[in-house]
Amino acid sequence: MLIATLAAFCGGPLAASAGVLLETRRNYMGADWSASWSNEASWAAVTPYSAEPGDGLGGEIDQISMAHDDTNLYIFFDEGSAFNYDAGNQFIFFDTDLNPLTGNTADFWWWNSSTGGVGAEHTMYGWALWHYPDTSWGGDSVNDSVSNAGNHLIQIALSKLGNPSSFDFTGRMFGTDDYYPNVGFNHRYNVVPEPATIVLLAMSAIGGLTVVGRRRRIV
Repeated sequence: MLIATLAAFCGGPLAASAGVLLETRRNYMGADWSASWSNEASWAAVTPYSAEPGDGLGGEIDQISMAHDDTNLYIFFDEGSAFNYDAGNQFIFFDTDLNPLTGNTADFWWWNSSTGGVGAEHTMYGWALWHYPDTSWGGDSVNDSVSNAGNHLIQIALSKLGNPSSFDFTGRMFGTDDYYPNVGFNHRYNVVPEPATIVLLAMSAIGGLTVVGRRRRIV
């Protein structure tokens, strides 16, 4: 198997190559963020992934941000272009088992073009959701979306993604106009805190963790 990072230098997709993890985020917005996610101003409290402007061929992804509450995943799909939110335009490939060799390792629907180095158990084609190993669209869709001049805010029930603890993902515009992050790389989103974080949160909840200046001390 070719090493995925070669794709970034070759300029073309390598459909079966495993991507290299770039950034990990977790933005838990409380038990219920359903009243706020559709307002772009609310996303100022969300830590985005790094921007990649100006590298598309027409369809352009500047940046993607993600957040969640107890039941939903929320996505801010920020285009540098301004295409309608549609099943043929904005794609996200969700690798919910963190294994690039399982799921759709090439885009089943779009003529086996690259998924950007992830094995997708679930794929967002605009408002449509595709679930591996389906061989045709089963009729599932995102829960809701709001669009404004290329900024697309999207709500997807976590249950539609199999209630993952975490997932790797790549985004894409059209066939191969632009990948986010660039071909050969992927980002990760944690729904459940990583184990070390869980321990710290639990100790804080029972009063066993105090903060001294900028350092934590266990008491």
